[in-house]
Amino acid sequence: MASRISLPRSSALYIMAAGLGFAAVMLLVPRAFATVAGAIRLAANQSRQFSLDPPDRRIRVCNDTSSAGTVTVTIGEQKSRILPPGWCAENRADSLVIKNGHAGPALVTYESVFSNTFQN
Repeated sequence: MASRISLPRSSALYIMAAGLGFAAVMLLVPRAFATVAGAIRLAANQSRQFSLDPPDRRIRVCNDTSSAGTVTVTIGEQKSRILPPGWCAENRADSLVIKNGHAGPALVTYESVFSNTFQN
């Protein structure tokens, strides 16, 4: 009969514990690197406020070129900014307030921006 190579019981438990520890860490990591992105279509004189999850992200907000006019954007606790069509603003935030103060519709996009990557 051929001899089998078997790990001592303590080695098998060590490998299992290391695997479970790695799996637990990997469950926590994706949330830290999750991408926040979306698009909001606002009717005339409509506003929208919402929270971002996960919080404290660097967010880029853009007023699409198809928008009828400017939108007012408040990123987190920062001062409001007026964005003409085609313009963007970015800052760290956990909330967004977007207001369309014009007679026509507006399309606003937002996405998380990672400081260590090159994005357009």
